[in-house]
Amino acid sequence: FGNIKVDVFAPTSLFFIKFDTEDELKAVENWAVLTDKISGSGGSSSASVQLEACEAFNEAGDGEGDMKDGLEDSETKEPTIFEVEPKEYDPGYFQHFNRFSGRVCPIPVDSTWNIGGDPNRFGFCAVASPVVTEPFPAHHFNVVEFRVRTNLRSFLINFRPDEEAVSRFQSIVRVPYPNTWTTIPIPFDAFHYTTRGRVRDIEWGLAEEMIKGVTITARSGDAIPWGEDTQSIKAQDFTFDLQWIRFVRRSQTEAEALSSELRTMAGKEEYAEYLVRWRQKVDFLMTSGVVESTEEVAGFSLNQLLEVHSKDDILDLQLQIEHEGIEVPESAGWTLLTSEDLKSVEEKMGIRNLSSVSSLAFAKEGEANEAS
Repeated sequence: FGNIKVDVFAPTSLFFIKFDTEDELKAVENWAVLTDKISGSGGSSSASVQLEACEAFNEAGDGEGDMKDGLEDSETKEPTIFEVEPKEYDPGYFQHFNRFSGRVCPIPVDSTWNIGGDPNRFGFCAVASPVVTEPFPAHHFNVVEFRVRTNLRSFLINFRPDEEAVSRFQSIVRVPYPNTWTTIPIPFDAFHYTTRGRVRDIEWGLAEEMIKGVTITARSGDAIPWGEDTQSIKAQDFTFDLQWIRFVRRSQTEAEALSSELRTMAGKEEYAEYLVRWRQKVDFLMTSGVVESTEEVAGFSLNQLLEVHSKDDILDLQLQIEHEGIEVPESAGWTLLTSEDLKSVEEKMGIRNLSSVSSLAFAKEGEANEAS
């Protein structure tokens, strides 16, 4: 683990959140809900949180349909923090889960938060655990696991470090299957340090922190039904069931392999999301009468498009591109993705026509006219 010192006698896994003991079940009453409506942004999203009991013992099991009869099953064992391979624990042991559900909506175009009147500005719903009095030691571990069932495509997770009221360790958690109990592992290096929502460069990471709480956020783009085109954001109902969060210690090889896999897929999905947002902004400009065709803004980056409010802005940016070239967007590696990469993301995320949008967004020679 690099320079991180690991106590060899420390547990290989430890539950940070679970709903098992009487105190843990009662503590659900203290989970707080925050939405864009409550925050005063002019949004209309709403949500609630409540404790639920598994209808059958393995409702929170592996999702393959086997139903166990409860604690009488001789093969069922309580998870223990001293197992060498925590991934082999029966994940359906605990009998309760926390249900966070509601309706998440785009921010209205006339809201003070929606500068530029973007009809696809994400709204949000969030739920926060109580701040603990005894901070949780993250320094023994290198991976966080989430046991969830949800119709969301992804969600934001924020861990609150000790003595930091406005700072968080944040990561996007991508959901592999809809409405299925799934254990999702996220390595520590996937978390970014943020202050008031802005990413900051720091010399330490999650492994050197004591954790006081967790916040889970659903955004309107995350709630679009699986298989549907994500290019139009609209109000959607969502359900997010959380059975537990635990910190685990994997071998360095396992953790690095997991990080590499997540980076590869996340890069493709971030690229796809960038193209969707690019197309949404272009459609908005066309609807507003600022541009008449996509060719007028071919090669503009998303950041440049966000500054466009008139035809004069278009002319200024066209001159800028002629003199300075196309602005490289957030990740230069995106332009190296192949059409096969885009097709795999289209299938997974329900996004259509990525290749044609890519040709316009990056003004690839010989492709922009064909794509339009």
